[in-house]
Amino acid sequence: INAEYMGDSGAGTLGDCDIYSNSKAGVRIQSHGNPSLERCQIRDGRACGVFVLNEGQGAFTNCKIINNALSGMVIQSSGNPRVERTQICDGQDRGVFVLNSGRGTFIDCEISGNARTAFFHHDQATPTLRNCTVVDGPPPE
Repeated sequence: INAEYMGDSGAGTLGDCDIYSNSKAGVRIQSHGNPSLERCQIRDGRACGVFVLNEGQGAFTNCKIINNALSGMVIQSSGNPRVERTQICDGQDRGVFVLNSGRGTFIDCEISGNARTAFFHHDQATPTLRNCTVVDGPPPE
């Protein structure tokens, strides 16, 4: 799959997909979009792997978000995905970047091997991490 966009309350399930080499976000979820991605790889993009914004939600389970040029996952403007048992690794920027009132729940995830800080949040962002492994990259900003 070259890219996946979900908005305007769209839903659905993608399973066992390989989303790769996109010029923009591999997966973009906004405007109350709420897809489920299971066992998918989102990799080798020229931007962020996943972009969740403007009250987008979404569920990522047993996925790999790897080797993207920007952050593996960006969450902003009340975006609120649920991310479980997912690897966010080897990106060329931050692993996860949460800003501008972004949220998100991360459970049993691995965030590692990214060029910058593995997990960074600011500007009224309120993410939740439970039982995650967050390693590598330079010291926290």
